[in-house]
Amino acid sequence: MEKNIDKVRCPMSIGDSHYKFIFEKSTDAILIIENSRFIDCNEAALKMFGLDKKEQLIGFNPLEISPIYQPCGKKSVDKGKDMFRKALKNGSHIFEWEHIYKKTEVTFFAEILLIALKTEGNNMFYALVRNITERKREMGQLEERENLYRGFFHNSDVVMLLFDPVSDDIIDVNQAACNFYGYDKVTMKSMKVSDINVMDKAEIYNEVQRAKNEGRKYYHFKHQLANGRVIDVEVYRGNIHVHGKYLRYAIIYDITDRKRFEEELRLQKSMFQQLFENCPEAMVMLDSKDRVMNINHSFEKTFQYSLEEVMGQNIKEIIVPEELSNEADLWSQEIISGGFIKKESKRKCKDGSLIDVDILGYPVVDNDHQRGIYGIYKDISTRKEFERKLTLFAKVLENNTEGVIIIDKHGKIQWVNRAFTTITGYTRSEVSNLNPSILKSLRHNDSHYKDMWKNILEKGKWQGEIWNRRKNGEVYPQWLNIFSIKENDVATHYAAIIRDITESKQREEKINYLAFRDCLTGLYNRTMFNERLNQVLAAAKRKEQFIGLLFMDMDGFKNINDTLGHRAGDQLLQLIADKLLSNTRESDTVARIGGDEFIILLPEVDEITQISKVAKKITRIFRKPWEVEDHVFNITASIGVSVYPNDGVDPEELIKKADSAMYKAKDEGKNQYRFYSFENL
Repeated sequence: MEKNIDKVRCPMSIGDSHYKFIFEKSTDAILIIENSRFIDCNEAALKMFGLDKKEQLIGFNPLEISPIYQPCGKKSVDKGKDMFRKALKNGSHIFEWEHIYKKTEVTFFAEILLIALKTEGNNMFYALVRNITERKREMGQLEERENLYRGFFHNSDVVMLLFDPVSDDIIDVNQAACNFYGYDKVTMKSMKVSDINVMDKAEIYNEVQRAKNEGRKYYHFKHQLANGRVIDVEVYRGNIHVHGKYLRYAIIYDITDRKRFEEELRLQKSMFQQLFENCPEAMVMLDSKDRVMNINHSFEKTFQYSLEEVMGQNIKEIIVPEELSNEADLWSQEIISGGFIKKESKRKCKDGSLIDVDILGYPVVDNDHQRGIYGIYKDISTRKEFERKLTLFAKVLENNTEGVIIIDKHGKIQWVNRAFTTITGYTRSEVSNLNPSILKSLRHNDSHYKDMWKNILEKGKWQGEIWNRRKNGEVYPQWLNIFSIKENDVATHYAAIIRDITESKQREEKINYLAFRDCLTGLYNRTMFNERLNQVLAAAKRKEQFIGLLFMDMDGFKNINDTLGHRAGDQLLQLIADKLLSNTRESDTVARIGGDEFIILLPEVDEITQISKVAKKITRIFRKPWEVEDHVFNITASIGVSVYPNDGVDPEELIKKADSAMYKAKDEGKNQYRFYSFENL
C-alpha cells in the first residue's frame, strides 16, 4: 500500500510538546489528516490497520482503508464527506466506522473522534480511532466516548480543563491542572474561567484579535494560582461535543520564565540598538567570516554605502584598499582569536576616496562563543589633513595631470593649470575672475550645488562625481574634489581638483556587465547566480515558499568538441542558452557556471510539481536534433533537482545536492532528471 509522495509539511509536528503526550501515551490509534490525506500517525494506528510502516498510510485518503459501503448502507465516500463536514462545522465529531485490516482484508468496527483544526488555507483534522468490534457488543456509545475522553484528558501530564464557553463554568479538569493551580478538583469544578484569568474582557478580546491577526493558534493570558501568584500562560483552545453540548477545552502552559527572559532580551537589544544606531562613529557588525551583518548611520555617512549595498559582503572588499588587504587580514585574525585592536589606517569610501581612520576592533561573544567582530571607525582625516597640509598643496600644483582650480572666497576663479585647459577647453585667461558656474551642464539642479557648497563650507571639502560642460558644449562626467584652504581656521581660498572620467565610466559599465555575465552565452555567471540565490532564499523564507534548483550537465558534450571542434561546441552552448531562456519564466534565473554546466533557479514555487514540470520541459528541449555548422546531431542533458527548504536552507547545500542529483541522473542512464530527495513527479 506504499506510495512515493512528497515530504509532507505538518505545521503541528508530533515532536511538539503540546501534542507529545497524545502520541506517546495513548494506546489508541491517532492520525492527522490534512486536505483529505493522512500526514502522520502513531504506532497504535499502524497496528490497528495491519500496517508495518507509516509510508503505507501517509499520503492516502482515509477512504482508501475503508470498504465501499458502510453498515448503514451509505457509500463510504458519501458518509465520509458528511463526517468531515460535521467536524468542520462543530469543531469535532464522533462517529462509528467500518475499516479494513490490511493484513487479512477483514473489516473491523471503529469509533472515531474527528477534531477539526481550522488553519488558513488548509483543513486539518485529528482522528482518534478505537477498535470497538468486541466492545460494540458489550458497551454503548456513551460509555466508549467517555473512556476515549478519559484516556487522553485525565491521564495527561499537560494542564487541561474543559469549560462551558457560554456560562464560563469549568466543567472538568485533569489532575495536572489541580497540581498547577493549587486547587482540588471539586473546588476547580465549582469555579469559572474568569476566576483564574485575571485579564478583563477588553484585554481578553484584544489578545484573541491579536492571535487571529498574527495567525496564532494560541493565546497569551495571565492566570492566578491558589496562592495568589499571577503567571503568564500560553493557552491552546478548541471546541468539542460532549453529551449533546458544545464545550471548549484548554491546554495550558506556564511561560512566565520565558516571558521574563524575552522581555530582558528585548530591553538589552533595544539599548544596544540605540547605542549602535546613534553612535557618532562609524560602526559595523561582522560575522566570523568578515561579512557585514549591520552598519549604523555614521557608517553610511562616512563610507557612502547603505546597508542594502553591503549586507553579506566581505568588509575587506568594500572599504579596505587593496594594498592594505594583508594588514586587514592579520587584524581580523587577531580579533577572531579573542584579541582587541586599536590602529590607525586608511579605508576606502564608495566613491573611491580614501579616508584616514582610527580603528577599534573587538570580538562579538555570545554564550562564550566567538560569533563575529565589532568594528568602529573614527574619521581622523581632518587631523591628518593638518599634518600633511603643506606638502598636499605642493603636490596639487606639481602633479598637474588632473585639472586644478584655485577659487577665492568670493567664488571667482584665480588660477587653473594646463590639465584644466586640456579637460575643459578653456584657457586661464578665459576663466580668470569668472564663477565656476560657467562649467555647469544643467544636469544637476540648484539643490545639488547648494548641498555641495554647504558641505564645503561646513566641512571644508566635498568630493564626488559631477557632470560638467566643455567649452565646445560637450557634457562629460567629471570627478571633482574640492576643499578649503584656511588661514587661522578661516577659509580664504578653495582648491578644486577635476578629473575626466569618461573612459573610466565606460570601462566601469563594461566591467559591471562582464562581472555578472558569461562571455559566451550572455547568461548570468556563477557570481551573479549566487547573489540572486541569496536574494531569493531570503524572500522564500519570508513568504514560506519553495525554491527549485536545476543543475544541468550535457551528456556527451566532450564528443562534440572532439569531433567538430570547440567553435561548434561554443555555438551549441549558445543555442542551448537561448532555448533555456525561452522555456523559463522572466522571474527565473538561468546561469552558465562551467563548460557545459547550466543551473536554473526557480523562485516563488507554491507546489513542488511546478518544479517537476519545468524539469520535464527542459528535457523535452533535447528530444529534437541540433544543427551546428551544417552538422545535425543529438545531445541530451542530465538534470539534478534540489528543493528549498526540504533539501537545505543555504546556497551551498542546495547547489551541492542538485549537483549530486544530477550525477544520480547520469548514473541511471542520462537524458533525464532526478530530484535529490523526492521521486520524480
